[in-house]
Amino acid sequence: MLANKSSIAFKYIYTRIIVTKKISTNIKIFEHLGHLREHFRKEEENGGAVPIFKKVLLHADHIAIKSNTTEYSYQQLYLGSKKLSIQISNICGSGASCNVAVFCENNALLPLTQWGCWMSGQVFMPLLHKFPFETLSFIIGDSKSKIIISGQLYEKIAKKLAAMFDIPLIIIDHHFIPEHSINHHFLEKTLLTVGSNVFIEVQLKNQKDVE
Repeated sequence: MLANKSSIAFKYIYTRIIVTKKISTNIKIFEHLGHLREHFRKEEENGGAVPIFKKVLLHADHIAIKSNTTEYSYQQLYLGSKKLSIQISNICGSGASCNVAVFCENNALLPLTQWGCWMSGQVFMPLLHKFPFETLSFIIGDSKSKIIISGQLYEKIAKKLAAMFDIPLIIIDHHFIPEHSINHHFLEKTLLTVGSNVFIEVQLKNQKDVE
């Protein structure tokens, strides 16, 4: 028996795309993507830089990271980063260019945290947990870090440093990454198109709006 068309996924060597159901919906998505590509092109032609966390909107349904047990799409990383950026901005302020000290393993949470810092307008400052405690404390003190973000694996040392400098600590794990949703309205909610202008959804909302 043939598989249901809506459940089929076409696999390529370097990427996988989740197939949507309706052709009419796909046409709308292609229109949004066309406007977004043109917007990015104009922005770069005018000497601007388009951050990677914006460019991933062109590939929202593509698989970004894959491990032996799970895989994450660009949509999931984008939404998780946006959620984190709101929490960071509530502490540091939007676009404050504050140093954010980060302890993360080499997994999906690392780019998510990096994008979250950049979305918030802060400086991503990764730290190696193998450094002596005295070295880590010197780095955080010398850089005047305003916040520490850590995965659960390094929670103990992150808590100790946060307490020493009396700064906020955010602990994240893979539950921080939302489930991928084949949501035909994802781009419609994220993008606002007015004529030839494209506006990306305001990412810095009040934290209570996210919870």
